[in-house]
Amino acid sequence: MERSEFVRKRNVGVSKDGANEHIVVPLMGRFKGELGERNLILVFVRSSKSGLAIGRWISQLSDLLLQEGKHIGVGPALCHEDGTLYNSVELNGELESMLLQVQDESPELIDPKIDVRAKFSINRSFQRGATTRVRENGIDKQSLEMNNRWRKLQNAGGSSLTLSMTDLYLEISQTLDSRLKFSQYI
Repeated sequence: MERSEFVRKRNVGVSKDGANEHIVVPLMGRFKGELGERNLILVFVRSSKSGLAIGRWISQLSDLLLQEGKHIGVGPALCHEDGTLYNSVELNGELESMLLQVQDESPELIDPKIDVRAKFSINRSFQRGATTRVRENGIDKQSLEMNNRWRKLQNAGGSSLTLSMTDLYLEISQTLDSRLKFSQYI
């Protein structure tokens, strides 16, 4: 996540009537085909049907970045105290540590027979798990693909994409319902 844009957009999805409330999460970098934006924008519901309080955790991160003054200037939202990006080895270590603690304290959540280090990784575990839950809940293929199109952009690595022109030029706000359907079931 890119911290300055993330903090700037912290209240974008808040509405007075509670309709279509969502969270905006900008990812860092230039993504070809994504409306010419500097960031690829993801949107999530504030709370999933499984009870995951996405809005709570995202708001806490935003508050922390504001409190530490890290929202000024472009950079990663998940960063060291000096503002530099955590690398994947560090993040994997944190993830493993937390999952091992959950496994130890709540074996009903993570079976003790599961090798956490071999089974989970920041690189794929969360997207794979979210996609699986969404499929199991019968979300239509169009909503699933719309939310996973960042992967097509990433995998293209600068070459031309197989996305239709319509997909390339859609405004996020015009596809909000389809985009939010995905995060309702994670």
